[in-house]
Amino acid sequence: SISSIPTIRLNTASSSGQSSESSTSIISSLSSAAEQQQIHLLRKTCETVGFFYLNVQDDEGLLDLLPRVFQRSQEFFSLPFDTKRRISDPALNRGYTGMGEETLDPSRQRKGDTKEGYYIADDVEED
Repeated sequence: SISSIPTIRLNTASSSGQSSESSTSIISSLSSAAEQQQIHLLRKTCETVGFFYLNVQDDEGLLDLLPRVFQRSQEFFSLPFDTKRRISDPALNRGYTGMGEETLDPSRQRKGDTKEGYYIADDVEED
């Protein structure tokens, strides 16, 4: 049921680092130790549950940004395949992935997924 989906609450208004939210809160002004704890919780949720619901408190107008994000997404995915393909880096798993390139469940699927994607990530130094 939908009530069992983990919820990550993003409180963008807190400047003191204090929050009355549950342990699944992510606060924009976190100390390094608190940030690491939240990153651990987020990673654990992704690894064990597989997904979460992000609840954004719209105190900084983030929801006003969504229509522009969706518009730009629609513009990008409407581009010709050859144009999108140039924005792909399979070695780093970033950028564009086309229809059929990924398979969620290879044990049950013979064809790739019917979706396109665009992956974004921070650069990190190698160990």
